[in-house]
Amino acid sequence: MSSLVSKVVAELGIALEWLTAPHPATIHLHAGSHVGDELSKQISGRVQRLREADDTVPGRILYPHVIAERDQVATLLDNANANTRTRTVLLTALAELEQLAGWIAADGNASAQAQTHYLAGIRAANEAGDPVTAAQLWSCLAYMFTGNGDAVDGLFVAEAARRRGELSSPLVACLLAERHAYAAAVASDSYACHMALADADALLAAASPDIPEPAWVYWLDAAEVAVMAGRCMLLLGKPDRAVPLLRDAIASYPADHAREVALYRGWLAAAYAAAGDREAAQAEADAAAIIAGGAGVDSERVADRLDSVFA
Repeated sequence: MSSLVSKVVAELGIALEWLTAPHPATIHLHAGSHVGDELSKQISGRVQRLREADDTVPGRILYPHVIAERDQVATLLDNANANTRTRTVLLTALAELEQLAGWIAADGNASAQAQTHYLAGIRAANEAGDPVTAAQLWSCLAYMFTGNGDAVDGLFVAEAARRRGELSSPLVACLLAERHAYAAAVASDSYACHMALADADALLAAASPDIPEPAWVYWLDAAEVAVMAGRCMLLLGKPDRAVPLLRDAIASYPADHAREVALYRGWLAAAYAAAGDREAAQAEADAAAIIAGGAGVDSERVADRLDSVFA
């Protein structure tokens, strides 16, 4: 194995057989055309594995594997026989893979490509009769619009996503609420932002191990909600409120989540700068740049945030 392949495998944090072994869908199609519960469970597990890899693996490495997985699932849907339940599982897996592909593309500033993925995912979720996954995809689209400075469309789509997911579980509803809050902050709608943040806090408190949640919301916790609140406070011109929210939340992040740590320290740097503490702002910006560079982070969101700390 070449040193380059070794590095890629190490960065992916997955076993070599993931890259070299035939996909279970390919094996299955060679053996027969009926898809059952076992294969659909394997695919759902692979989707979750890719999703968790996104926490630590640079997008340029992960994206081709997400696309390959998506194509395998699409091939199964087109060529294999499955009962209604199994087909629904496969459609949901397809929707989730499009969401992950869109998220990676958006993080790399490929907005048109990301939008194509998100809309394809929405179509798959709708066909699966899965309004919760559809709402998540709509909220991702809103988040991208908002991040690109399109405040009007971002807020409209974020509000629509919350309506689409109004019957969601607490953590999903919390995610939709905090993205609504962010869109409202970018649109300078302080009232809507504070209301959505209050909703997010209440929904987070309502979450319970006894209430089933989709696998894709595993990452949402109190620290993430606090970070979003801090970002919103900064956007609303309240850096003194933003600083402690961001600072305390960042302290709890795993070091190997380099993209998020660098991004959020960039926001903290901007909050310090807005509060008039230029020295602290520079220290945070420098630390974020070192983290991003050392981990090979290729996120345009991180780069843009660090470029605008003192803007």
